[in-house]
Amino acid sequence: MVAAYGRPDCAFGGMKTAEWSEQSFDGMIAVNLKSVWLCMKYEILQMQTQGGGAIVNTSSVLGLVGLPIRPPSTA
Repeated sequence: MVAAYGRPDCAFGGMKTAEWSEQSFDGMIAVNLKSVWLCMKYEILQMQTQGGGAIVNTSSVLGLVGLPIRPPSTA
């Protein structure tokens, strides 16, 4: 990795995907997906009453690609 990208200046720890329990995965889905959906649902309802608005959702790059040794992103 150092040869390809240079020295690491930060790192994020985490469990390997295979070490996660199904319960942990379900909790992560509730936080990362359902919470965004719930926020958007009520934001949209409010914005409809006020005549408009804008919603911007952001994600980690791990929301687009998976890594075999990392659990799904919680960022």
